[in-house]
Amino acid sequence: MDERRFDRLSSMFGAATSRRAGLTSVLAALLGGAATASAAGKRGAARGEGRPRAEGPCGDGSAKPNACTRNKQCCTGVCDREKQRCRCVQIGGACRQNRNCCRSMTCTNGICSTPGPVGPTCTAATCANGCCDGSTCVTATSVSACGTGGAACVTCSSSALYCTAGTCSAGTWDNQTTFGTSGSGDSSFTLPSGVVLSPDLLTLWVADSGNNRITVWTRTDKDSTTWSFNAKFGVTCSCASNLSSPNGVAVSADGLTIWVTDTGVGRIAVWTRTNTSSTNWIPSASFGLNGSGDVNMSAPKGVFASEDTLTAWVADTGNNRIVVWTRDNTAATTWNYSTQFGSGPASGDSNFNTPSGVFISEDMLTAWVGDTLNNRISIWTRSTTSSTTWTHSTSFGTNGSSADQFNAPKGVFVSANSLTAWVADQSNNRISIWTQS
Repeated sequence: MDERRFDRLSSMFGAATSRRAGLTSVLAALLGGAATASAAGKRGAARGEGRPRAEGPCGDGSAKPNACTRNKQCCTGVCDREKQRCRCVQIGGACRQNRNCCRSMTCTNGICSTPGPVGPTCTAATCANGCCDGSTCVTATSVSACGTGGAACVTCSSSALYCTAGTCSAGTWDNQTTFGTSGSGDSSFTLPSGVVLSPDLLTLWVADSGNNRITVWTRTDKDSTTWSFNAKFGVTCSCASNLSSPNGVAVSADGLTIWVTDTGVGRIAVWTRTNTSSTNWIPSASFGLNGSGDVNMSAPKGVFASEDTLTAWVADTGNNRIVVWTRDNTAATTWNYSTQFGSGPASGDSNFNTPSGVFISEDMLTAWVGDTLNNRISIWTRSTTSSTTWTHSTSFGTNGSSADQFNAPKGVFVSANSLTAWVADQSNNRISIWTQS
C-alpha cells in the first residue's frame, strides 16, 4: 500500500475511533448517572425522605413509591408505618388538627372527639311545630318559650302575655257556651256570685247567692261543653261567729282552710277544720274592718288565696280596688296589708266599678278581676312574685245579654293554662265560659 493511501485510511479509522470513543463515553456517563440517581433514590426511600409521588392520593399505599413512612407524607398527617398507608384517627385518638380525625370529627385538646358541626340541629325542617332554643326544639311552647316553624324561641312581654299557636299576643277571648237558667230549681241560679273549679276541671262549685246555697256541677271530660247539675248544699249559720252576707269563698289546696268575704262587716273571715272528713269548721282568724284606709275594706265580695296560703287577694268592692294581704307562715293568724291596685268608680283601663271577683294565676303574676258594673273581666299583671306593682294588661266583654257580653259579672275562675275562663254572669243568670285563642 502506498504511503498516501495508508495515511488516508489511518485518518478515517482515527476519526471513527474518536467518534466511537466519544459516544461510548457519553453513554457511559448517562448510564452511570442514572445508576447513581437510582441508588441515591433507593437510599432516600430507605430513609423515608421525600414526598409521595403524584400517581394517586398522598401516602395511600396504592403503589410502592406512594407509600408513607412519616406523618408529614400523609394528607391526614397520620402514617401507619407498619402498613405504610395514611390513615385517620378514631374517637379518643391523639391528633394535632381536625383533618387528622375520621368522619368530620373535631380535634379538641389533642384528642379526636364526636363529629364536628354539621349545621344547626334545630331548623324549620326539624322543628316545624315548635321553636328553637339553641339546638333544642321546644314543641310545648309557652310565654317563656314562644315561637313556631323553627324560629328562635322568645319570651312574651307583659303587653302580650299569651303564646297562642307560637305567637305572643294579648289574646282574643271568644264565648263558647253557657249553662243554667233563672230560677230556684236545681238547674237554675238566682244572682250567682262566685265560682271555684276542681284541679281536674271536671267539677264546678257555684255560689248561688240569691238562693242561699252552693250548687255543684260536673262534666264527663275537660273538653266537654255540657255541664250537669250534681248536688247542692248550704244552711244559715246561727252560731256565735256569725257571718254577715257572705259573698265570696276561697279554699286551700288541701281543703282544710276556707276564706270567706264577710261582706256586711267589711272583713275576711278564715275558718279551718282538722281533716278532710270533718264537717266541723272553726273560725281561726279575720282581717280588715269596714272603712276606706289601707287596712280597711268596704263590702268585700271576692277573695283568692295563694297555694301556699300566705297571700290573699280581696275584691274590695265598695272601695273599687283589689287589696293584697299576707302572713309570715302557715301557722300565723295575723294578716298584714301588702299593696293594692285599681281605683274608681270609673271605666278607664286602670279603674274598676264595683269589682266583685278576683282570680290569680298559678305563678301569681296575673290577676283576673270581675269588674261588675263595667261589665268586663279586667286582666292585670306584675313582673315578679315579690313585686307590689300591678299594671293593667287587657280586658274582655261588654254590656249586654248576647253570647259575647256580660250583665254584672262577678266571680271568675281560670284554668291552669290560662286559656279558659268561667264567669258568674249574675244578671244574665248564667255561667259564661270563654276561651283565649
